[in-house]
Amino acid sequence: LAQALLMRLSSGESTMASVTMFGLSIIVTAAAAAAVDLFPSSSSSSAEAVTEHPLYKALLSKYESERRGRIKKEIEFRNHLKASNPSSTKASAPSPPDTLRMVPIGRITTPFKKRTGCPRQPALCPSSLATLTLMCANASSCVSGLSSYSHAWVIFTFDANTDLRQTAADFKAKITPPRIEPRGSKVGCLSTRTPHRPNNVGLSLMRILKVEGATLTLANVDLCDGTPVYDVKPFVPWDVPEYVSGGRWPREMREVVRAPEWVWDDEAKGLADD
Repeated sequence: LAQALLMRLSSGESTMASVTMFGLSIIVTAAAAAAVDLFPSSSSSSAEAVTEHPLYKALLSKYESERRGRIKKEIEFRNHLKASNPSSTKASAPSPPDTLRMVPIGRITTPFKKRTGCPRQPALCPSSLATLTLMCANASSCVSGLSSYSHAWVIFTFDANTDLRQTAADFKAKITPPRIEPRGSKVGCLSTRTPHRPNNVGLSLMRILKVEGATLTLANVDLCDGTPVYDVKPFVPWDVPEYVSGGRWPREMREVVRAPEWVWDDEAKGLADD
């Protein structure tokens, strides 16, 4: 029986064409077991002939390789889910006091389904639109008053990175930006806008078009569809560096950047106190 089965496998008959690698290894193993039961006198030689056959060894090796690869990917995916959503795990080791653990407050919906074609900066595609529906507790109340502002900072994670396994201890500290001069020069990752950073966190300045309940409609978008968002903060006039050095905000700029009147008043009082 074992020899007949091996001959069929070796000949590649069409009846076996649709059998999976795992199924083939099971069948061959079953044949060896049947040979032991049916022909005890020749069981040793029959089983040895099956297990030593090159095809059997190739099938078994391929199955074990695929199994190891599948387990490895499952572990990586599970670790990524734990890192991006700690509340979904039943139990986890206590974090050091200085470790910040965050849960996404929503996922943004954009037209950019892949990293390829997604703008590198918000200003590169001012007409791009997105919606962000918040899922945190009392979400509608959290964004009450946000429509009084023209822009907001959106804090997110680079979940589409290809190096999710990397940690703060094994990432590349220096990179080569695409348009750096001289060509091929390297600079520190924290002196660039690269998504590959010690912490997988990004910051984008987006234009607020509409706030309805817990849903924000945004423009100037540079995020992939489904990107987890961790926080939203309104853009205020003194986010511009000139305010740090005591400069004044041109009156015409109020047509570009909108903020509640009390914010402008607060800013004016701050300059007067200086």
